[in-house]
Amino acid sequence: MLSLIKKTGAFIGFLTLIFYGAATVYAKKSVTEPESLGVFQNWEALKIDDGTEKLCWISAPPIKSDAAVERETPLLMVSRRPEQNILNEVSYYAGAKLVKDKPVKAVVDKRVSFNLSPRDEWAWIKNSVEESRSVNSLMRGTKLRVTIHMKSGHKINDDFSLIGFTAALEAAKKACASETAKGK
Repeated sequence: MLSLIKKTGAFIGFLTLIFYGAATVYAKKSVTEPESLGVFQNWEALKIDDGTEKLCWISAPPIKSDAAVERETPLLMVSRRPEQNILNEVSYYAGAKLVKDKPVKAVVDKRVSFNLSPRDEWAWIKNSVEESRSVNSLMRGTKLRVTIHMKSGHKINDDFSLIGFTAALEAAKKACASETAKGK
């Protein structure tokens, strides 16, 4: 799965867009490869540690997409940056430009929904309370549907399996624990 991240260009975008300040640190270092912490069914846990900051995340591509448009492989991710006290940051890489004024809708098992705010090819949950609620739903769920509106005019549904999500998240938590972030 690590090769999937490299092929899609999502790894570079992940470091430059999601991590804002941390991206500057990692971009200055000669980071060539994230370390895989393991593959857990449909999810992979990864880590970068430059000795002063740790960056861990889990990611998975969709198991099904109704996209009839060419785009890079979408990815759903949850990241941790314990030195910045950022835990369980949920993000979605669409693989193409999103409409900025239409939220990305995520629905777990047709029961629990939450919105992500789009920016270019990415979307994030804006506040930590909603992130915590969404991660808890993802841990209890089996399937996630993400509905996006692309700048090309297409509306697309991406379906993600949540099998392995909790195990991958636990691996990322363990690898990116800090004194202030342990157990969260």
